[in-house]
Amino acid sequence: MLGVIAEVDRRKLWAEEAFPSMFEFCVKRFRMSEAVSGKRIWAARTARRFPEIFAMVARGELHLSAIHQLAKHLTDDNHRALLQRALHKTSREIELLVAEIAPKPDVPSRIRALPRRQETPMPIRSMAAREFIPGTANSSALPAAMMLSPAAPEARKPNKPIVPLSPKRYKLEVTVDQATHDKLRMLEDLLSHQLPCADAAVIVSRALELLLAETLKRKAALTGKHRSRGPSVGQSNDGMARDGNDSADGKQGRAVSAPHDSREDNRDGPPPTRAIPAAIRREVWLRDRGRCAFVDQRGHRCGATRAVEYHHVQPFGKGGKHGPDNVTLRCRAHNQYQADLDFGRTFMNEHRHINMPRGMFVGGCS
Repeated sequence: MLGVIAEVDRRKLWAEEAFPSMFEFCVKRFRMSEAVSGKRIWAARTARRFPEIFAMVARGELHLSAIHQLAKHLTDDNHRALLQRALHKTSREIELLVAEIAPKPDVPSRIRALPRRQETPMPIRSMAAREFIPGTANSSALPAAMMLSPAAPEARKPNKPIVPLSPKRYKLEVTVDQATHDKLRMLEDLLSHQLPCADAAVIVSRALELLLAETLKRKAALTGKHRSRGPSVGQSNDGMARDGNDSADGKQGRAVSAPHDSREDNRDGPPPTRAIPAAIRREVWLRDRGRCAFVDQRGHRCGATRAVEYHHVQPFGKGGKHGPDNVTLRCRAHNQYQADLDFGRTFMNEHRHINMPRGMFVGGCS
């Protein structure tokens, strides 16, 4: 298709079809969307300049988005090397490549107020409207204005991506509430002796470092001082409980087992509590490198890092123990997938809705 578009565009055959441009020809003659038309035309014109692109696309080595991202950076001198570096890369990886070959300066830190967002008025519905059911005898008495379908929730705007500016430098844009703004300003004042420039980027970096250390301590028991014996604290995530209940330091509200060797509680019978000992959670986290360890039949590992949970290979509900050889990391999707295989999808669907508050998305019970 790129070859055809490139040839039609080169010979201006769209003019013979009574279209004013190649773009209008693609949109109105072939019913392509505006976005697809623009991307394909841009890619075809780039491929005309560098014919190697046609063969790379045909072999599946390069996608249209990559061509679109690289087009204005390709030259007669660098295009071969640059296209080879772009082989089989995702759009995010292409962004890093572009940031390397065409770095941008750091953006200055700034804080500014945004215009107040106007609330979207909700449709007026009386309580009487709920008593009318379409298709019943009394539905005809309902005014047409009241027979409205439930208002669709406002579409959530996608988060702005973290854009690479140059190698190892990124632009991050966020919107915060008044309380967060006030805390940031207070930190700028308190740290003014250490940070005379009061750069918000430095404060955010320090805050993230502290939060990351605290989260790893709670979730994976990663601390400066590890204990192999003593009270075991934490909560398994491959069960009905969530990651938020994990703890490495015995905070209030966390499940705590009696003092014992964390490796010896698996020798005789099932463990007394679902709480996975901190030493085992730490060992499993380091062994699996904080990534989902699910492997398919072809040997491909998932490797996801989002919503990672602790999972019992032999389900805890079926007598599985807490030993490191029986505990692994799974992302939420593969934890639920395995729970469906172990207990049945019908059983798991029922218990996921029964055991958790409304609106929460839960994992398996393995």
